[in-house]
Amino acid sequence: MNVIYSLSHLPDWIGFAKEMKNRLGWEPVYWLTSQYTNNLVKDNFPDCTRHQFLEIIRGVSPSGYDLNKSNGIDANVMREYAFEMDQAIKMMDRLDSGDAFSYNERKRYFIKILNYALNVYDTFKPQLIVFTETPHHATQYILYAVLKKNGVKTLMFKPVFIFDMRLLIYNGVDDDPVVTAGNFTLQPEPDTHVVEQIKAYIKRLNSDYSVGAPDYMKQAIRTSSHSRTMFKTAVKLLNVSNWKQLVDPATSTNILKLKDRSLEESSPSRLQLYWIKLKGSVRKKKLRNLYHQLITRSPDMQKQFVFVPLQYQPERTSSPDGGAYVDQFLMINLLRKHLPTHVAIFVKEHSAQFHPRMDGHLGRFEFNYRDIAALPNVYLVSENYPSFDLIDKCTCLATLTGTAGLEAVVRRKPVLVFGPGCWYRSLPGVFYTPDSLSLQTAWSEIEGGYKFNDDDVVNFLKKIFRVSFSAKLTPEYPVKINSAENIQNLVAAVQWYTSEVMKDAPGGN
Repeated sequence: MNVIYSLSHLPDWIGFAKEMKNRLGWEPVYWLTSQYTNNLVKDNFPDCTRHQFLEIIRGVSPSGYDLNKSNGIDANVMREYAFEMDQAIKMMDRLDSGDAFSYNERKRYFIKILNYALNVYDTFKPQLIVFTETPHHATQYILYAVLKKNGVKTLMFKPVFIFDMRLLIYNGVDDDPVVTAGNFTLQPEPDTHVVEQIKAYIKRLNSDYSVGAPDYMKQAIRTSSHSRTMFKTAVKLLNVSNWKQLVDPATSTNILKLKDRSLEESSPSRLQLYWIKLKGSVRKKKLRNLYHQLITRSPDMQKQFVFVPLQYQPERTSSPDGGAYVDQFLMINLLRKHLPTHVAIFVKEHSAQFHPRMDGHLGRFEFNYRDIAALPNVYLVSENYPSFDLIDKCTCLATLTGTAGLEAVVRRKPVLVFGPGCWYRSLPGVFYTPDSLSLQTAWSEIEGGYKFNDDDVVNFLKKIFRVSFSAKLTPEYPVKINSAENIQNLVAAVQWYTSEVMKDAPGGN
């Protein structure tokens, strides 16, 4: 069975692929590698075609192949991939050094990677492709889309946090892993200790925001000073022992689209990367200042309102997990169209959007805030306003895929979910509303007074525990586990999934 791997640079994946070949006959035929895994793949799978990911971006084919030759893309093909083009162009925000990647340049690059992906399918004829996570780089995403449309099975993993970090297996970007798994489980019924951990997690979400806020949010707040970040950057620059490192592109593995250069020719030096970060920090401060000019200083909590916590962008959780609603204005505008006119909408920006060490300036523009504020009975709220206060006062919460939705259900508030990649969308109290009709139906039920069952969240998280497992996806992944155990956990979970859930997948029954 021909298998393509698009995985992180964690060496354990080599052991995983060897085990899957021995057990199920999965033959690696094409591997998207990094500089860290390229030789490992060569040593263990000498017949497998290796293609370093940065070379794919630069348009360089592997030795012996021309994956950039014309594949005859015509009007029908462009229509077939119109939605995926929109998604991929938005994902290219990650590659932008700042107003350097125009729409026309992105469109050109989309056609190039679509052509590449079609050639990969024609050349290697895979039956399965395995991704580390939901593909959220434009090149990987289009490769996924082409293979999926041509009947190739796909596997990917998604990390979720219940009381610790767990991994869910997905068979596609739009998959609902709980519904797909059905009656099959990876783990036995959780023991008393696990149930107590789940209940403690729920109790934490039911407490004050200072206790219930996610750990990553607490960390973001502690490191949110722009001036401190700029000072640390200056110190690093002054302490560089070899100044040649700053101007030598060969020392940098980053690819960011530079102005007046094609993406393939863009190879910024470290000094350019520092400058790009500095400009980004300045832009985030301007965005934050504008946002604060537009916010409602004292939101009227006596109004009936829907709470919309925006998600940080660019990020996998909105692209591709948010689907068409990666432009979150679409979600807010749809709510305004179908909610009663007297129901207000309170929109709160994610505080990480303005964080000096992150790339929030690539995911927001001034018009985003002005367009939202211009909608009737829609109000921007300070990013520092406690989310739990808004959840407790709202009629319901609306989100793409954010964990704020899970927090809301725990606090007995209904949730409207717009993103197909939301892992908890089958939780009772959550209404999946990808279109106008489903939104209107959900709102009617919510206005009628949705009845919560106190056991629903506990039972759902127990189910999540049973269909998930513990393993590392990347070297930086926060799970304490040795390599042998990690490989064993990955192999066991995937072998179970392909035999019991994807019965017609390679190696299935």
